[in-house]
Amino acid sequence: MSKRRNVKVFDCKVIPEEECLTQHRLVCADMVVKGLNKSTRKRGEKRRKVWRLKDPEIKREFQEKLSHRIGEIDGNWKRYREITMEIAEKVYGMTTGHI
Repeated sequence: MSKRRNVKVFDCKVIPEEECLTQHRLVCADMVVKGLNKSTRKRGEKRRKVWRLKDPEIKREFQEKLSHRIGEIDGNWKRYREITMEIAEKVYGMTTGHI
């Protein structure tokens, strides 16, 4: 089920020099979309403390653990994400989720 939104398009233009494919041209437009939620994050949702990567010690630990497990990925992006998120949760933790 889709929701209707107010969409206003301003300054629409075609850029002829930029070809996406031989039969297509790049189109640029400025748009204003009303009714679009700015944040899809739910209240109280736990998040990884990525700001802790500014600490050189934590950054080094994260890099070492990821480099040891890089062989498990084998070109699979989904597996890469799973491993990265797992290591991130162990190295720099999660927030409590309370606001």
